[in-house]
Amino acid sequence: MNHRRHRLPMRSMGATRRLVTVVTVATLVALPLSSCRSRPQPQAVTLALVDLTRSTTPSRSSTLRDFQVLADQVASEHGRLLVDVIDDNPLAHARVVIDQSFRVPEARGNRLVERKKLEERSALAVKAMRVLLEAPRPARSTDVFGALVSAAQRLQSIPDAGRRRLVFLSDMVSTTPPHNLATHGWSKSDIEELIADLMAEHMLPSLYGVEVWVSGAGLSSGDGLPAEKLLEIKAVWLAVFAATHARVTVYASQLVAPARLAGVDDRSTLHEGA
Repeated sequence: MNHRRHRLPMRSMGATRRLVTVVTVATLVALPLSSCRSRPQPQAVTLALVDLTRSTTPSRSSTLRDFQVLADQVASEHGRLLVDVIDDNPLAHARVVIDQSFRVPEARGNRLVERKKLEERSALAVKAMRVLLEAPRPARSTDVFGALVSAAQRLQSIPDAGRRRLVFLSDMVSTTPPHNLATHGWSKSDIEELIADLMAEHMLPSLYGVEVWVSGAGLSSGDGLPAEKLLEIKAVWLAVFAATHARVTVYASQLVAPARLAGVDDRSTLHEGA
């Protein structure tokens, strides 16, 4: 039996090869492009810890103003803003009290529409914060260390987050035993001993890659602490944040406007090297 092999003409075979090559290359090029279009950029996440204990009662208006600045900053980044509370037992909090996303659909080049949507969401977050600040929350003490651990757990639970920022709206005077910062002086050796104790108690979480802002520190404390004591407490927290490998860019009595925050040009509020 004769088996005849049917061969394509040379011109036809060459055209077929070219067609296959073109289709293959087009497919390889099209797949990454379509994949890029379908994947949104990782959303930056900011977690704000708001101190609602008695020591911060005199500065609640400053806290609200700072939160307005923070909300506008996160809105400009199209990020996500989470809020939790600092009280006497922050580790018991099951969920955050505010969760506002500023990722809005593109307005097809209409920036005015986009800006209006961002402003509306910022206003909603500020309204929720105003209600939170006006509600009475009696607390026996202030546990900023517990709030730090809880915050690290929350940030780590968001695997798809982009840039992570942790913001303390607090005077940073932690008074919950056994680490009551208001009780005695804090020398360099005292701070080193505190860091060692916190490590042994697993109270120093890893904050690699996390940017930290502190606002409210240095304001007159409701506990009546002198300025010297507040400076010692600042030294404690800068050492604690350094031990967690966080990057502290703001440590101040109040936040500045978003445009200035982006450049961090107020050297009195910038701690470099934490």
